[in-house]
Amino acid sequence: MNKLAISLALAGIFATAGTANAAFAIDTLPTGVTLVSFTHALGGDNSFSDIYNFQLSGPANLSGVLSNNPVSIPLLGTIVDTSGLSASLFSGLGGVNAASVQGPASSPIGSFGLTQGNFAGLAAGIYHVTISGSVTGIYAGSYSLGLSSTPAVPEAGSYAMLLAGLGLMGAIVRRRVSKREP
Repeated sequence: MNKLAISLALAGIFATAGTANAAFAIDTLPTGVTLVSFTHALGGDNSFSDIYNFQLSGPANLSGVLSNNPVSIPLLGTIVDTSGLSASLFSGLGGVNAASVQGPASSPIGSFGLTQGNFAGLAAGIYHVTISGSVTGIYAGSYSLGLSSTPAVPEAGSYAMLLAGLGLMGAIVRRRVSKREP
């Protein structure tokens, strides 16, 4: 039974192993609280650099979290692991044919490692995140990237809800005060 579980785990890892230096397309991230998550399994003992293209539909603040997903099996050791993970955010498309599509090279905005990266005041447009590192597990490596965007400026609906809430609080206070007075 134990050999079957190990065999199935290894088969699953190799079945999801990706290729290095591939560009992954992402649709438009709408303005508002949006969370997009990626998990990528990598095969072999090598370095990798993955590119994720996405588009912001309006001005937004972007937050990203990058995490390593190691897998250890008691008899085999660490079979899935990565090291040196880093993420970099760029404006414009990324990938092999990006220069021919967009013209001049993309410009870097910032980077982060196994922590949270926050980028404020991004304009609507096309961006890409490059994830790089090395596979250090016996058989493969795996990482996860989560991106979330929030509007850079509160929308009119937010202000309306704030004013409605303050109005209700004022009405409650007024009612309590009027009940106390004889």
